[in-house]
Amino acid sequence: MFDKETDQFFQLLRLNTIGEASSIGLRSILESNIPGNVKTFFRADVKWLRTQEKAKEIRSSKFPFAAPELRLLEEQIDLLLINNYTFSRKEFDATADKCIHFLLNFLCRPEWTLQSFFFDTSIRITTEEMLSKLRYCSDYPYYRAILSKYAETRQRTDVGSEEMKRLLSTIDDEVCGTATAAELAYIAKPMFDFLGTIRASMQPPLSARVPVRALIYFYEDKRLAPIAAALSAVRDSDNGFQLTFPMLEMVIEAVSAGSAVPDLAALSETATPDTMQENAAEPLEPYVGTGVMPDDMEYPGGVNETEAPTVLQSETRQAAMEHADEPLRMFGETETEQDELTVMLPPQFTENDKTAITNALFGGDAALFDAAVDTAVNAAAWNEAIASLDVFFEQQSIDPFTKEAMMFTNILESWHRTFKK
Repeated sequence: MFDKETDQFFQLLRLNTIGEASSIGLRSILESNIPGNVKTFFRADVKWLRTQEKAKEIRSSKFPFAAPELRLLEEQIDLLLINNYTFSRKEFDATADKCIHFLLNFLCRPEWTLQSFFFDTSIRITTEEMLSKLRYCSDYPYYRAILSKYAETRQRTDVGSEEMKRLLSTIDDEVCGTATAAELAYIAKPMFDFLGTIRASMQPPLSARVPVRALIYFYEDKRLAPIAAALSAVRDSDNGFQLTFPMLEMVIEAVSAGSAVPDLAALSETATPDTMQENAAEPLEPYVGTGVMPDDMEYPGGVNETEAPTVLQSETRQAAMEHADEPLRMFGETETEQDELTVMLPPQFTENDKTAITNALFGGDAALFDAAVDTAVNAAAWNEAIASLDVFFEQQSIDPFTKEAMMFTNILESWHRTFKK
């Protein structure tokens, strides 16, 4: 279904990163012009390698490695080691292959992919391992937000396969149950964005379209049978038809209104067929067994870091926020709680500091500054906050080792040590 896009992905990735070189550093990958979810995947893989390496270290209990000053220094050393990691060409190609297969599965069937990813080797997963695996997933960040909050509020140390299946189902049911037709379409936007970036790089450039079959899988994954049925009808009328995002909005709006789906094929003379018609009835390749991790490694039972999500970008965030007091409907704090947390920001955050940080790191955008602060402040612990800032810096292409970035993280670290010991 995505053969042409997969081939083009490799061309686009190599062209903008390693080229003909024999190796490339992670920092260069993070600074390159490639999709953000690809950068997130590569960085998560390197973090995992560093975590595994640290797990093998032998440390004497006579030394206070848990001291706050040493932990902060160790976190900074880890950041330097991770960002300066170098991929050989063979390792780069292998990671790219894992990346595209994982992302296509996750974008099309997020619930199914997460369930398979979490329980690829066992029927139980520790919450630390779960949060660690969520590092690979920058799309659909509400999963990461709610699962992180669930682990924190329920104080769970592990989760079973059946419980996770119910959790993922409940999350999507709650998010989709309060969503408007426009929001139900917007939930699928990451799929259009990712494939659109790849298709735009083709010769000649193609518009951002998604095969109807992939969209059917997406809405079936969320148990939205009426939408899946309407999309199936579209596909039956024109086998292999691909939709633009506005076309998807029209389908869902028609379903919501109980009216007939318009003739989408007549809306565009440039409608293109699926990339592989002969395989139109085949499902996506299962993620189980393909392994995000190198084949010769076993994923550990737990890690020392967790990662909180960046601020949710989808409109569905607001719908879910309305149910913030309910156990499985929590994306973060309520607006009142956020206001209280803003008052609690450390006194070192002077107006001069804020102006310098906002201009240097966020292009003068105060809203982005506030979003990053809120994400860090809402984290349960500093290791969770620094992980969320790593992701935020990465997605915004911010160098975490500039004077302003270090000042920003140090101020927030000081706040966490004071108010969330």
